[in-house]
Amino acid sequence: MVKGPGRAFCIILLDFDGIYANQSELCLRADIVISSEIREVKYMCSPSKLKEIGTLIPSKGRFIAFLGGGEYHHLSLLFLKRVKIPFFLLLFDKHLDALKKGGEFIRCDSWLNCALELKNLLGVIFIGRRERRFGKIHIMPPDGLKITRAIKDKAVYISIDKDILDVPLTRWGKGWLPLSELLRTLSFIPKDKVVGVDVCGEPEELCLWKMPESERINLEIVKALEPDLRGLRSFGHGRFFFLPVSIP
Repeated sequence: MVKGPGRAFCIILLDFDGIYANQSELCLRADIVISSEIREVKYMCSPSKLKEIGTLIPSKGRFIAFLGGGEYHHLSLLFLKRVKIPFFLLLFDKHLDALKKGGEFIRCDSWLNCALELKNLLGVIFIGRRERRFGKIHIMPPDGLKITRAIKDKAVYISIDKDILDVPLTRWGKGWLPLSELLRTLSFIPKDKVVGVDVCGEPEELCLWKMPESERINLEIVKALEPDLRGLRSFGHGRFFFLPVSIP
């Protein structure tokens, strides 16, 4: 993957609904934009479809991938499968997407159960209000020090669904976590241990009035993960790939 000058992460936009066309600043910062009309992916997809999408995305290097709405959160599995070393998943989400799997399909409400089967996944740290543990899942409050102690010196993959935030952005309603708390928690994570990041939870396509706030949050997340940047305007634009593809 090609990163902009001085950047630790390649920025990828999976723009299956055209949602990021309304976020011009984020588009300027992107290194790879995949714009396509891919059917049979929203809400759920088959393993073979997930593999097809994977062929469009370079597999080397660290990245921040923007997936679109929360109905695409199951695409996290595509990136998680690429992690070849033991790692923890740090998951910010209003919902624990661990419903019972239905057949072979990977769904946006059950993808975590598929992820739990990955041999390199050491455990899931799910950000919640009350601490509890079951199996590989450890629900923890957004306490950066406590999270870093749990991760120890292991690699970490970060997945963020913005429906957890206390702003009414998504179709799933308002969450409980202030953006400032999300950013503060991210600031504690050693950036050299982060193998990848994905972000979803965009507004619905017709909710254009929500786009400026959604883009602002996306850019704040990028800034929090790029510790050497003095501001977004200091980004180089890098190399920009626009890939209009169609998978039936």
